Amino acid sequence: MSRRKLFAEMLKDAKEQNFGYIGKGNIEAKILVIGKEIATPETDTETLNEYRDNLKQWERDIDKDVWDIPLRDRSKYSPVCPYKGQYMKRDDGQGNWGTSRTWLLYQKLHNYIFGASYNRINFHKNFFITEQNDNPSPKAKDAKTDGLAERKHFIKNSEYFQSFPIVVLAGLGYYKISETHNDIEDMFGVKFTEKKIVDDNEKQCYWTHWNENKTKLVINVRQLSMNVSDNLIAQIASEIAEIDCDLTEEEADVNESAKKRWENGGKEIHTKHQEVGEEFENADEYKDYMTWVRVSPNKVLGELFKIT
Repeated sequence: MSRRKLFAEMLKDAKEQNFGYIGKGNIEAKILVIGKEIATPETDTETLNEYRDNLKQWERDIDKDVWDIPLRDRSKYSPVCPYKGQYMKRDDGQGNWGTSRTWLLYQKLHNYIFGASYNRINFHKNFFITEQNDNPSPKAKDAKTDGLAERKHFIKNSEYFQSFPIVVLAGLGYYKISETHNDIEDMFGVKFTEKKIVDDNEKQCYWTHWNENKTKLVINVRQLSMNVSDNLIAQIASEIAEIDCDLTEEEADVNESAKKRWENGGKEIHTKHQEVGEEFENADEYKDYMTWVRVSPNKVLGELFKIT
């Protein structure tokens, strides 16, 4: 069964079991990132409503892709590509279209894996992200965990979540590990392999887990939101990139085409997004935006752009 069909089946199961939050990003991605919980204050009702309506949003948008989502239009929010157009900088609360500290680190991990230097947040193109705890809380220490066991059970028994070859558990504390039981091994059908310490710093470490035939890697690391070094992110990325996450040759060709088109003087935005009214200052900005309007490697760039 295809990943998209597995996802559709999971939506049905989630609805029956009253799970409102599924996740965000590319349904067919190879990389699953599981955080602790969404860090949102109770006063941010817009974000909380987006979170609580996640399952309904997926029922509406399951057949959509990145190019269907408007740029910088929160009124048309979609879990396929949430807050599309955010920049690689901290949100200042004044409409600068920055992002959270956690998403900055997710993007940094993405950039290291794919050998890229995107200036916008676009990790959703290659990641699917969800949370282990579906109770939002501005601080992890104050989060309610009453539904944690049920959510672990749901992820363990979901064919969709189990279909990811790469899983990053970005948050310690929610997985019980002892001499007689290991939640991570139990949930994902893997075995603990090694604890790795970066730069001889015990606080900068991660744990690897593999399945028997080495087709599934699960990495457990501290929450990607604070006190995480660039070297730690880079080393985790190198573990992942060695599996099967390189950009395909076709995608690389698309990137090269973007550069050439800019050099030939093309500045016109994709016709679907002309209402944005932006022009690009340089080739990097043009190439960066193109990562959103590019639908998939098997689409021809000429079908997406009309360059004058």
